[in-house]
Amino acid sequence: MISVNDQVSMYPTLYEINTRPWIKTFGQNTTLSDIPDHYWIELKDRGVDYIWLMGVWQTSPTSIAKHCFHPDLVRSYDRVSSHWRKEDITGSPYAIEDYVVSDLLGTTQDLLSLKQQINGLGIKLILDFIPNHFNTDSKLVQEHPNVFLQVNHDLFESDKYTYFKKGDLYFAHGRDPYFAAWSDTVQINYFSKDAHIFMQQKLNDLTSYCDGLRCDMAMLVLPDIFEKTWGHTTELRYQLDFWSMAIQKIKNRNPHFIFMAEAYWDTEWRLHQLGFDYTYDNTLLDLLQRHQISDLKGHLSGTLEYQEQTVRFIENHDEERSLTTLGEEMAKASALLYATLPGMRLHYDGQWKGERQRYPVQMGTFFPSDECPCTLKNQLRLSAYPCSCMSGCYDELLAVTNRPVFKLGAWNRLQVEPKETNCVVMSWSFQDGTIIVALNLGKSECEVKTRLPQKWKNSEVINDLLNSISNPTYIEFEDHTLVIRLPAFKTCLLST
Repeated sequence: MISVNDQVSMYPTLYEINTRPWIKTFGQNTTLSDIPDHYWIELKDRGVDYIWLMGVWQTSPTSIAKHCFHPDLVRSYDRVSSHWRKEDITGSPYAIEDYVVSDLLGTTQDLLSLKQQINGLGIKLILDFIPNHFNTDSKLVQEHPNVFLQVNHDLFESDKYTYFKKGDLYFAHGRDPYFAAWSDTVQINYFSKDAHIFMQQKLNDLTSYCDGLRCDMAMLVLPDIFEKTWGHTTELRYQLDFWSMAIQKIKNRNPHFIFMAEAYWDTEWRLHQLGFDYTYDNTLLDLLQRHQISDLKGHLSGTLEYQEQTVRFIENHDEERSLTTLGEEMAKASALLYATLPGMRLHYDGQWKGERQRYPVQMGTFFPSDECPCTLKNQLRLSAYPCSCMSGCYDELLAVTNRPVFKLGAWNRLQVEPKETNCVVMSWSFQDGTIIVALNLGKSECEVKTRLPQKWKNSEVINDLLNSISNPTYIEFEDHTLVIRLPAFKTCLLST
């Protein structure tokens, strides 16, 4: 059998790490180059192809006191721990000083050593690129004022929340056009050719440190969206698209370097056309959270070309933990769903242990939460400890979904009767084998029928790989039809 480690995954697994609190779990003075091999080897063994180190860039210390202790943020810190102190708050990793490794994590050489370490294990490294803004206190504002969006005195006086004064000049804070400005940021001026050249150079520099970039709020710099947000501020116009030019230049040198976009407002397909390899599939999570299963099934009917370019997830640093938004049973079913869909599958550090606490990105210290006893037993390499918690669920799920069929195979969403049920049924085929994935995402039992795979017609034994059962009672054959009966939130992976 071909090992998935011997080939480039067609459908890779991405593991996101909130780097600043995470690194403290290895010791107070640990640097990026100090992480032991066994940590990365275990992730590789569980199917991880890419590591996304979120938040490695230097923040501006002077900005923390000004912007990181608003009442809403303080309440979010209190939810993590009542023991936090001001020194635990290290600033937003999306309002950075510059693309320099944070001194909380080590040096540029430490980052390069980590990249070499995990590349040697067959894992690639993803880092953040924040195209829209820098920190208001960044030295870059003084050194390169023409790169940032400047406004006149009257505009500043009319809206001192969106605009701010620095020296003798007035600048705009970064913003999403549907929300208030981010007061710790300064907006890059994509109406200016100087800004395009400056940011293309920053992007080019980052390719030395990683194998791909997750681009924060990538749609904000699209020309029409930028015009909608900032067109009233200036007569200056440089309307060439930033992404198509910048990505093409890097792809010409390194075609395997990947670009992943955080994107909203139905801009995903446009960003694919401009060169992005992957865009967020926020719709999947939204539909799961709202329990709109019919709409979800329609969403999965999109073209395979589009689905292959999506990033699937049920949690990340911006989202609440899946256990708190979905509940345990739905979270388990949803985990199997997105781990067996085409595209890139994103897992967030702590998700596999059933973490319920979402850290505000400004918090740089780790506060341990209670874990299930089976987690400790597994860490100590003791005998298998049976448990129905999330840790046990992901142990089983990852062991199965790391098979080559889910990384390299051909996916198909199967037609079922009746169509109106809450069941989703899919197949994966690779070499001579076919696996059927069946999930009941509803709150009551469902029964569906689908066509029996040709290669299964003479099989006497059907195995449920996920639940370790042969010829389970919830499946049966009727002529050329496979009948599947699943209780609420029950899932299975069927193979001959």
